[in-house]
Amino acid sequence: MERLYPKIVTLMGGISLGLTLTYLVGVVLAFLPAGEQWAEFFVPLALYLLIPPYTLLVSYLVARNHVGRFLLHRQAFDQAYEYAHPRVKSSPLRSRREVANHRLVCARALVGLGRYEEARKLLEGQHRRLPGPYATEARRWLLELALRRDDRKEAEGLVVAEPNQKSSARGELVAALACGAELAIRQGEQKAFRERMADALWHKSDHYRATLCRALAMIEYEEENAQTEELLQILDGVEARVVAEIPNRQAELTALRALVRYRRGDAAQAQRLLEMAQDQQSDQWSEQVLDEVASQLKVQTSTA
Repeated sequence: MERLYPKIVTLMGGISLGLTLTYLVGVVLAFLPAGEQWAEFFVPLALYLLIPPYTLLVSYLVARNHVGRFLLHRQAFDQAYEYAHPRVKSSPLRSRREVANHRLVCARALVGLGRYEEARKLLEGQHRRLPGPYATEARRWLLELALRRDDRKEAEGLVVAEPNQKSSARGELVAALACGAELAIRQGEQKAFRERMADALWHKSDHYRATLCRALAMIEYEEENAQTEELLQILDGVEARVVAEIPNRQAELTALRALVRYRRGDAAQAQRLLEMAQDQQSDQWSEQVLDEVASQLKVQTSTA
């Protein structure tokens, strides 16, 4: 389906364009002096004959803007990049918002493929230029990329300072706020964490990115009232969504589960989870988490 859907949409575009041109030819012929017989047939039916090309063309324009999102949802990152990359340039045939959508799809596909630097270059400065909610989405993903590189200075410059003045952008504002809260955890700024987390929860309390940040805080601050199974359930509950967007977080999340088990006295299970994490997808920050967890477990890790 991942390869078939883009082809179907492209075919739909070709058919709609052909029908539209055919209709326009019919209109021209109806006004020619030699086209009286054609006009007698065409003019009474003109509005009805307009319905098929109009409906198909509108459907195509809507569908072509959602193909990339569909592919991202299926984690078909190669196909999403292949579809969106040629469409990130401005064109008279594409609106500014559609081009922005393709840019975000392309960047997210690159993130899924682990090509972080390419994604960062594609989004660089776009959180100030893109229209409407796409600017918020670009900011969120620039924040995610800065966190994956542990570039705290860049991340700090991207933190949302006035959330009420930003578009919600299909939950991307909540995710951006959660990214800011995660940055505060790393920097040991508990007050900033509480403020940013409160903003995120106020906008959407059950968003998976905010839930992940809450789990990270519970682990970092070693909350005494945090039950092992509750914390593990939180991590398990958000893992699919998190890894679907950033596959290289897989090793990080498994290593964190190992740390939770170790702190609760289950050293054998912690060791097993850590060994599992060493074989999973990772990036710079995931490797750092692996090393820190391994250090706490007092085991030797292998370099990826």
